[in-house]
Amino acid sequence: MHHANLYISRESLPDLSYIDKVDFVEIVEPKLSIGTVRQLINQAYSQPLSSGGNRAIVVVSDQINIEAQNALLKVLEEPPVHTSFHFVISDHSRLLPTLRSRFQIFSTEKARVSDISEGFMRLGCTERLELIAEKTTAKDTAWQQGLLQGIEQLCIEKKLSTSIAKEVLFVTKHIQGPGASAKMLLEHLALII
Repeated sequence: MHHANLYISRESLPDLSYIDKVDFVEIVEPKLSIGTVRQLINQAYSQPLSSGGNRAIVVVSDQINIEAQNALLKVLEEPPVHTSFHFVISDHSRLLPTLRSRFQIFSTEKARVSDISEGFMRLGCTERLELIAEKTTAKDTAWQQGLLQGIEQLCIEKKLSTSIAKEVLFVTKHIQGPGASAKMLLEHLALII
């Protein structure tokens, strides 16, 4: 098991019952603050209650502010041997790319994400552009995020090139930004794939 796991989910917690002798620390906060992250780091470095045991820190949050994300970078890069981290969030595109790279990512909505991206990849260029126009006009952000996550997964599985992976990260980073045109960003991606 990876020491840092990210679960993309809107409702469910991961099943961690397979970990033997584990102390659970659960943090549920709509917006994870730097203060909470400092407490989390202190708990990560404290010894588990049972000898030879493990500690699982489960964090459920819709948003993690930038200061808190930066604080998490070091502990996730060099975690305590006895501690694993399990973050449950609904949208991983808001995470810093450097933080996201520290996680093994799981999605409870993987089938939907896979259906969106695979269906998109089967379309010709004109049909892709028409679909993007339709979904952005309807402000279907769930579809947009599903498409980006699916294409990112295809890059991870090495079904698409590294240069496309860089473009996906670029679009993911900027699509939520102020003044960003989701339509133009997604059209750019559609044309280079």
